[in-house]
Amino acid sequence: MVQSHAQARTTRTPSPERWQKAAQRAITEGIEVRQVNASGMWVANSGTAAGVAYMLEITGEIVHTCTCPAGTFGDPCCKHAARFYLDAGILEVDEPKPGPASRTSCFRCNGIGTIEEFGRGWNVIDVRSCPVCTGTGELPAIPLHDHPTPATVAA
Repeated sequence: MVQSHAQARTTRTPSPERWQKAAQRAITEGIEVRQVNASGMWVANSGTAAGVAYMLEITGEIVHTCTCPAGTFGDPCCKHAARFYLDAGILEVDEPKPGPASRTSCFRCNGIGTIEEFGRGWNVIDVRSCPVCTGTGELPAIPLHDHPTPATVAA
């Protein structure tokens, strides 16, 4: 019997343990999440297939969907979402592992504490405090919860 995509979707639920495993995979596999400057779209590299990228639907600091195989089939704890939450400082791993993808400086401002907004012709029209690190340049250490939320950052 052939299952449709709707029938094949999982009903996995997020938990601290599952977020920890996804975060460890993201670190181990060198997952990077980037925002495309021109469109605001978020993309993440595949940790297993060179040259492949997945799109993430993110509003505020919440990952709603990811086009990776896990995300496509309904798993909310994919490694790409975990990497975004790690970079945003909403999620931390129990035992940080050193590597090129782990860092303590802010991913949004690269540790500077300010961001620039550009107008037409790439002219800087505003310089303001980074909204992620609130101008410190460092990511806050925030404990893991069942499902990371922006409220966790403010706590």
